[in-house]
Amino acid sequence: MRFNAGILFVLIVLSVVSVIAITPTYMSSTTATPTPLPELESLAPSKGLPTENIGPGKPAIVFPGDTFTVIFKQDHTPQTITGGYMYMLKLEGPQLVLYNYTVQVSGSGVNYTVQVPGNVAGGLYDLVLYGSKEYFIPRSVWVITNLADVLRVVHISDLHFGTGYPDELHGSYKRFTGMLMTQILSPDLIINTGDEADTASYKQYIQSVAYRYAFLYPYPVLLNPGNHDWPNDNYIKFYGSTTWYRVIGDKILVAALNTRGDQGYPDWNQLKWLTNILEEYENIPIKIIQLHHPVFFWQGELWMTYNSSIIADPHKYSSSPVSYYWGANLTATRYFLKLCEDYNISLVLAGHIHRDQYVVFHSTRTNTTTYFITTTTFAHSTGTYDGLQYFNINLAKFNLTFPYAPPWFVGFKNYSRTEVYNSIPNWPPYYQGMFVESSNAYVFEVSNYIPNLNLDGNVVFALPWSGDLVGVKTLESENMANVELLDYKIVNGIAYVALHVKLPINSTLGFAIYNYEDATPPEITLKLSVPETPTLNAVNTFYFEIKDIGWGVKDVHATLIYNGEEYPQTLEYYSQDTYRLKLKFTGEEPLTITLIINATDYAGNTVEKAFNITFYPRGYTPTTTTTTTTTTTTLPTTTTSPTTTTTTTTTTTTTSTTTTTTTPPATPTTTTTTTISPPLTTGSPTTTAPPPTTGQAQVNYTGVLVSVIVVIIVIAVAVLLMRRK
Repeated sequence: MRFNAGILFVLIVLSVVSVIAITPTYMSSTTATPTPLPELESLAPSKGLPTENIGPGKPAIVFPGDTFTVIFKQDHTPQTITGGYMYMLKLEGPQLVLYNYTVQVSGSGVNYTVQVPGNVAGGLYDLVLYGSKEYFIPRSVWVITNLADVLRVVHISDLHFGTGYPDELHGSYKRFTGMLMTQILSPDLIINTGDEADTASYKQYIQSVAYRYAFLYPYPVLLNPGNHDWPNDNYIKFYGSTTWYRVIGDKILVAALNTRGDQGYPDWNQLKWLTNILEEYENIPIKIIQLHHPVFFWQGELWMTYNSSIIADPHKYSSSPVSYYWGANLTATRYFLKLCEDYNISLVLAGHIHRDQYVVFHSTRTNTTTYFITTTTFAHSTGTYDGLQYFNINLAKFNLTFPYAPPWFVGFKNYSRTEVYNSIPNWPPYYQGMFVESSNAYVFEVSNYIPNLNLDGNVVFALPWSGDLVGVKTLESENMANVELLDYKIVNGIAYVALHVKLPINSTLGFAIYNYEDATPPEITLKLSVPETPTLNAVNTFYFEIKDIGWGVKDVHATLIYNGEEYPQTLEYYSQDTYRLKLKFTGEEPLTITLIINATDYAGNTVEKAFNITFYPRGYTPTTTTTTTTTTTTLPTTTTSPTTTTTTTTTTTTTSTTTTTTTPPATPTTTTTTTISPPLTTGSPTTTAPPPTTGQAQVNYTGVLVSVIVVIIVIAVAVLLMRRK
């Protein structure tokens, strides 16, 4: 019986061991077909910014342990504020780290004081204050833990959301490509000198805030309004007050002015306010003023004082260096220049004229030097060209350097004031691309032909999301261009995606970030013919619906076949998913042509559809109708040639096998998402919210504990049985 008891013991233990083997369990599961991705514009708060003095265009700038003031707008006055927290996703090495800190809040009405924890990590945070309701203030707290000897700055201007050249769509493309380049260049700070919108409409600021969050997520932006942001109602709704100042690490003072609409210069109240700020912070060594309309329309060096005779009305004297805008009020111009001299202003940044102009103002009265940099439009294209500027500010002893200056850079040299190209180009043929939102993917493409600039660096996108992030797929790569997925986390319905992007000179890169594999080709349908019966000796317009439910339509081509000859046709983009073609044939007898339309989506799936269209003389009763033929082509996974069949009922499908896919670092079959909530401990990164590491298994140890207890009980019972025998 001892032998039998031992067998019983072994069998029981073996059965328990099989229970102990751990299978990871996940927080939630992914549906087979996730809901469509939310629109990028959903990143912007539809009711605007609740605060007046901080936000995505002017974050509070603090050291760990500092306090700052939050002023709510009157129409957002809280009943009570009982607490708050701030959080960010930060790329550290190859991993995204979620930092979430409790902040101490006191105050009432519209005025509150917020204290940052003493051991907070450096970076740019979203702030959430809560009480009677929750207030989300995006990109609004910039924590500086140390300030290096060099501050790296990107200067952009005139984004003009809502327009572009040759159309608004291409303007959106340039805004994306410029923001991508900005991230790769990795500045410490972005200064934006206005004309954020084109017509100051609500929708344009929605787009502005969304793009800023999605494609410039890690970087603080300091923004002032331009004349296209006038009147400022919608600007204030989304960005708060139009004049403000910030102190960066006790070394830099930045003040923003509003040069208003057609006036083109600040009013007297602003100049008095600026005087008081300069007086209060006179001991700050580096002072920067940002505004929209440039003081000068000039290129090169000026040796003078504020009251020199050369400061004249440019409408009367073409030799005057003063711009037309400031020339309308020379009293304001001279007062501003006197401030530059008396308070040793280091740098004045402007935009508006859609071209570059660099001026060095040497004061012969105070022996001070002020640099005036006017940067071209970021994405509008009208005027001359699109671009951005990158410069380093030496904080130990103020000077400017331009490490990525293009070969044609003239800097502050005396030169023709209409022929200066100092900016890094963001326009064809040097640098161009696009980005597409589709149901299940964000698709990006960019080409770099800037002759002196290899773009190679990390970026973090913040994209509205649903389901899991399945992968990042390279769709196109030329000349060693490459994208690598470093890490991702899904937090509060936003996918924070860290990528390493490599764009050597003369290279092109296309890639998709997706939540669902697209194996379905586009659909092509003839929706309408005008006139309804195709008619000879008249212009006929055919409307085709070409849509793709997965990653979106990439290319559309058409060929007309008549009398055995092929004639390439261009389908005109008419509206979303709709293309049109105009045809005219002459004759007196019915004739039939074949129109072949080929459409490819961004996943590489292709459909080809043939339409046999018969044209009739006017008044003729047709005896046949338009017929269609669809061809199916399937590329095999081996290297053999594709097989092609033609029927009148099937759909052409081509699946590309030449793409590469980067999957998340640890890809489960289910999704883990994080919801940000106030941390339970103050002053340290939270670990109390659902686990921040998205895409990795979250192990459930409950089964392990139960199994261990069972093992102990079984062993005890076995020992007792053996002793009794």
